[in-house]
Amino acid sequence: MKPLATALVLIVLLCSPLIPLASAQTNHNLQWGVQVGDEIILVLQRKLVDPAVAQYLVEYAPIMMNISEGQRVIANVTFLSPIPSHINSSEQIPLSNCTLTRENDSVVVARDLGMIVLPVGDYDFLTQIGNYTGGEGMSIIDDEEEWGTIMDRSFVIFLFTVTIHFEMRYLKANGTLSLMEANVNLSGNDIIDIIFVRWRPGMTTVLPGGLQLLTIEISAIALFVIAGVVLLVWRRRQHVSLAETPVLP
Repeated sequence: MKPLATALVLIVLLCSPLIPLASAQTNHNLQWGVQVGDEIILVLQRKLVDPAVAQYLVEYAPIMMNISEGQRVIANVTFLSPIPSHINSSEQIPLSNCTLTRENDSVVVARDLGMIVLPVGDYDFLTQIGNYTGGEGMSIIDDEEEWGTIMDRSFVIFLFTVTIHFEMRYLKANGTLSLMEANVNLSGNDIIDIIFVRWRPGMTTVLPGGLQLLTIEISAIALFVIAGVVLLVWRRRQHVSLAETPVLP
């Protein structure tokens, strides 16, 4: 029996190193495509905000209110969380933080902004774990160069028809923001129309728009509901907060 017991002990000792190797196998291929310290230049191509709702945008998305149309900002990557080998829910998707600084006057307009960089390498996994198509009006952008999400919704509030378009695109090469577009239309009038894109040399920095100022009287209740719509748009993505308190001099 002694040789048999010895053999069993040897088998256990030889196989034991294999146990952590098996458990360490990852269920995704995510990785960071940028490093801390990298910079991304973005430009606010369009900023059309109806005065009737401007005060609510100041409250829910102050970053955009502190950047002028055509103005460039520098997004500096300040934090990239470690990527776990196993990710089982959207809450475990790795996080990134950036500091946004206006290029022309070096004023910091946001810190710890998490919407600029996503991990790369496994966009099918991101689509699945994020359940982005599970929400109403949600669809996925997935082509050779970009991955992202689109939210299109329409509903009626009192006598007003509200339509919302919110789009986020990221470059697959490095996971950095390529485009963010938000449009809120109230009964045929654009009350918010914002396009925020990655800047490239030679590109048009200001896109002409067709904002129609509201010609109908909106009650205080309707404005309150619109504020909720704006909040929904800006806080749609998990671990993204455009309502960061801006850092101004």
